[in-house]
Amino acid sequence: MDFDSPILGAVYADALGYLESEGRIKEVRIEPGVDVHTGWDLGIGDATAIWFVQVVGREYRLVGYYESSGAPLGQYVDKVNEFKFKHKVRFGNHYLPHDTRQRELIAGMSRFETPRSLGIEPEVVPAHNPQDGINAVRRMLDRTIIDPVRCAEGLDLLRNYKYEWQERKRIWSPHPRHDFASHCADALRCFAVGHDPNAPRVGSGRSYSQPMNTPSHWAS
Repeated sequence: MDFDSPILGAVYADALGYLESEGRIKEVRIEPGVDVHTGWDLGIGDATAIWFVQVVGREYRLVGYYESSGAPLGQYVDKVNEFKFKHKVRFGNHYLPHDTRQRELIAGMSRFETPRSLGIEPEVVPAHNPQDGINAVRRMLDRTIIDPVRCAEGLDLLRNYKYEWQERKRIWSPHPRHDFASHCADALRCFAVGHDPNAPRVGSGRSYSQPMNTPSHWAS
C-alpha cells in the first residue's frame, strides 16, 4: 500500500505513514496462547466492522479485519468464530459500542443479548468523546504493527477516514465525516478506548487533551 500520497483531511495519515516508514506494516504472526481481542462497530442499515487484535507485551498487533453489511448479527458472530477455529486461537475481550444495549426492532433482543445467546460475551465500551477516542487510537498506533494481508481492507479504509471539509469556512471540521470508512475507524476506536483503562469516558472529567504520562507522536 502506498502512503506517499496522503488523502487530504485524512485523520490517521501521519500515523499510518509513520508505521509504513518504520516497517511496522508487515506480515504478523498470530501468537499461539495469546488472547485475540475484537473491536466492533455495529450497523443496522449499514456496515458492521470487526478488528482482531493481539496485545503482546506493550505491542498491539492488528491481525485481522472483517466488514460486511446487510447480514444478521449472528452471521458476524459466525465470522468471529471462524477466525478463532482457522487460526486456533482463544478470545479475550469483545469490545462493542456503548449503544449496543438498545433493542433490535425485529429480533426483540438487544445487540448485547444476541452475541451472548450465540456464545460471545461482549464488553460494552462506555460513551466517550469521539476526539478522545481518535486520540486513543493514535496513542495505540504508537505501539502497533499491522498485517497488510489480513488487514488489507481495514488499512485502506483507515487511510480514507477523513475530517469533514467545511466549504463555507474553507476549513476542516474537527469532526470526521460519516461515510464508507467510518465503521472501520469506529471499530478500532471502540477497541482502543475499551482496552485502555485510562481512556476518558463521558462524565469522567478527563480528556486526552490533558497531559498524559505516555507520549505519542500524534495524540493532541
